[in-house]
Amino acid sequence: MDYRLADYLRVINPYFPPELVSEASLLQLDRLANLLQPSWGSWLECGLGAGIQPASFAVHLPDKASQIDSQLLSFQEWQCIQKLSLAREQGISALGQGIESIWLNFDLDKHQDIPIPNGVFLGAIESDELDLGELHFGVERAANCCWLAQKAIEQIYDREIPGGVQENLFASLQALPTGAQVLYLGLMIGSEQQVKPQQVSSQQVRSQEIKLKKIRIDVSAIPALDLSQYSNNSGWLGSAVDWEAIALTLEGLVDRVVLNIEFGSDNLGKISLECYLDRRLDDSAQWQPLLNYLVETQLCTPEKCKALLSWPGLCYESSTEEAWPPNLALISKFLGGRASSVMAREILYIRLAWESQTPVEAKAGLWFGPDWI
Repeated sequence: MDYRLADYLRVINPYFPPELVSEASLLQLDRLANLLQPSWGSWLECGLGAGIQPASFAVHLPDKASQIDSQLLSFQEWQCIQKLSLAREQGISALGQGIESIWLNFDLDKHQDIPIPNGVFLGAIESDELDLGELHFGVERAANCCWLAQKAIEQIYDREIPGGVQENLFASLQALPTGAQVLYLGLMIGSEQQVKPQQVSSQQVRSQEIKLKKIRIDVSAIPALDLSQYSNNSGWLGSAVDWEAIALTLEGLVDRVVLNIEFGSDNLGKISLECYLDRRLDDSAQWQPLLNYLVETQLCTPEKCKALLSWPGLCYESSTEEAWPPNLALISKFLGGRASSVMAREILYIRLAWESQTPVEAKAGLWFGPDWI
């Protein structure tokens, strides 16, 4: 039987707050979900400021490269992503050994019959676990991560990292304080108008050139007191921000803060502070202090605060009116009443983003995925 992420989305759709997610975004999400295999985790990122803002969607790539839909593989980007997935699945090369997971990010404000990711995120294995053989990078963190970025970019784009981007990547990594950990490496694809596929040797491929737009690294365990110095050392050219005061405030309201650093060839373009709670599922009340702070600072409207707090919850197999995902129903049947599946809805994170000469913005990740009780 052919299972689709759309089976999960059908159960979750009624719970997306209209204050946070537009109908146009949901239509594009539905189109995408009909082409993807079910995932153990997905989330939709939406803005918390005034008005309905463009949403994005992130999903875990199937563990097996063979599970990527043949319609998607008619496009060159997806063929390259499949090669990267195959390298991770086999784990026989240094590149495959260095990637723990692959996540894809999509803009939902663009109408695409065949959705093309605007970002590929690699969950990187710690450098001391990575055997680089004859590459002679040792365990030096910046060199290892730059090498992983270069090899992944060669796999997807078949070219080297542009010189300016490579210099900024190395500088940002080298400036990390002791104890910081790189969680994800993001390769951002430049947004370009899609063209009609052409027939080439019985395999449809898109003739348009693939371009690397930016690189992003997600870093944990940077103390709040080190953020100001780090932003200066890594080349932040945006407006003056009191990172220390903001990070200390956030650390008092949540359990963990992850730093997102995004840059191109010119300079460090965007910095985000991503806020997490270690306790989830029953987390509405626990997010309230941070949301109160965002409402007070006019980064979140009261209406969106209320809508976001309504998102967490469970959809039960036994009481949901929509048809239950057949793959989950099959497992429940196999378990014979010892456990039943649910679709969980959680607030994954709340993110504050600063970009050069633009106002700060707040966004939230609406996570959903299967679980068992």
